[in-house]
Amino acid sequence: MFVAAHRGGDIVAGAIGYRTNGIVPVVGLSNAFTPAAEDAVPYWAGFVATLGGVFPGMRLVGYERGADLDVARAVGFEVLDPLRVWVRGP
Repeated sequence: MFVAAHRGGDIVAGAIGYRTNGIVPVVGLSNAFTPAAEDAVPYWAGFVATLGGVFPGMRLVGYERGADLDVARAVGFEVLDPLRVWVRGP
C-alpha cells in the first residue's frame, strides 16, 4: 500500500507498506520520502500510525541508514543488526 501526505492537492511525502508472509509475518516500511526542507519525524510518525491502523498488532520493520535511520529511531524503531544479503553459489 502507498501512504501519502498531501498539501494543497499535491503529494509531499510518502512511503510503501507491505505485508510479508514469512515465518514471522511483518509489515515492511520502505521507499519513504519527505520534503527536504522540513522535519521528517512528523511524516514518519504518520506513516507508522497509518500502517499500524491498517495492519494492527503486526511488527513494523525497515532497512534505514544514515539520517533516515535517525528519523526511524526517533519514531520508535530499534536497531537490531546489520542487513545481511545471502547469495546462492553457482
